[in-house]
This record gives sequence, C-alpha cells and structure tokens, in this order.
Amino acid sequence: MKNPCYALFILINVFFLCLVQTGNAEIRTMVITPFTVTSESGLTDLDTGLIDLFSSRIALKNQIDIVDKSTAIAIYRNSDKAPQERILEVGIQTHADYILTGSLDESVKGISVQAFVLDTLTGKPILELSEKSGQYENADAIIPIVDVIAAKINRDLFSRDIPEDIKPQQQDVPFNVYAHPDKLLELIPKKEKK
Repeated sequence: MKNPCYALFILINVFFLCLVQTGNAEIRTMVITPFTVTSESGLTDLDTGLIDLFSSRIALKNQIDIVDKSTAIAIYRNSDKAPQERILEVGIQTHADYILTGSLDESVKGISVQAFVLDTLTGKPILELSEKSGQYENADAIIPIVDVIAAKINRDLFSRDIPEDIKPQQQDVPFNVYAHPDKLLELIPKKEKK
C-alpha cells in the first residue's frame, strides 16, 4: 500500500513542477511611444497611429506583449521632461523590456520612417532602422514601410523569420517628369512571354 501512494505523490509533484515551468516562460514586453511626425500634407495624426500599426505587427501571443497605447500616450504627454528622458520614463513606468520610438518625415522627396528600439534598463539603442518611399509615393507607402521595419524588428530582436514577400522599398527610383514619353515606357515592367 505504501508504494502506490508514494508513486502517486511523485506523479503529483512532477505535474506541479511542469505547471510552474510552463508558467515561467519569459514574456517580453514592448512599449511604443508616439512618433515625431514632420509632414507637409497633414499626416500629424500618425504620431499615435503608428503605435497601432507597429503593435499589430510585433505582438505575439504568449511571447511579446505590447503595452496599452493609451497608457503609453498618457505617460508620454503628461511628462515635463526632455523628449529622450520622457521616452525612457514611459519604458520604466510601464516595466517594458523594450521601447520603440522614432520619426516619420514627409516631403517632396517621399516619406521616410526611422525607428529605434531601446533597451529600457540601459536606455541605449538595440536597433536603428530606416526605410524610405519613392519620391512620388503618397501616404499609401506608409504601411509597406511599417511592414518592412516591423519584419526587421521581429527578425533581429525576436528571432522570427521574415516572409519572403516583404522586401525593402527601392530607395531612389530614377524618374524625370520632363522625360520623353518613349523613355518613360522603359520604366514600365515588361510581361514575360510564355
């Protein structure tokens, strides 16, 4: 009678040890602060809109949590510190492992997004990423740019594979608005003959 009870006791202990081990899986957290937006056509609402775009592309159930947008914005906007100190304050107050911040610049040269991932404990950048649209692309280019930057963060910081269909945009496409129409036809991709 003593052996079956002892075996059951060992089995129950092993079960509880397994539960404790799976419960301790490391879930990393990231807070995304409002981006600095410089725009000639009124894209200033994207200062907080980029938080949503990056959050949906980086969050991963049971592995990476993104701090609530409203919490991050409230801490950021209610601080009277300098911008860099304010960004670190958001990371510290939310107990996040990483902080994602950056800027979006729109001009006649196109749209460029710079993103920085900071380690909250050290305050130093871990990743610095930059992507740019073509010269004549409009605000529709923002989502592909965010896709590329988020994919690089997922690959370089969280060791996730990048899908093959996500590739960086061309930096500068040679295009002359005063070119002869025959020359412009050379820029159109040709269909392959079957």
